[in-house]
Amino acid sequence: MTRREELENSPSLQDELRRMQNGEPYDAHTPEMRAWRGEVKKLLKRLNITEYHEPTMASITRELLLQRRC
Repeated sequence: MTRREELENSPSLQDELRRMQNGEPYDAHTPEMRAWRGEVKKLLKRLNITEYHEPTMASITRELLLQRRC
């Protein structure tokens, strides 16, 4: 199982993300939240160095949008 899959299946991460999205207090410093932010930062870096006309632009964008599920 990849780190991303582990994060997707983490109940504590799901709970913190739900709280965050609902505007409730949440703990941004849990190991899962830090790992999730790291994954998002990696994707944003890939997106920022990709030219808009490259085929990978769509797949990176799709992957970023799916990060919300994590």
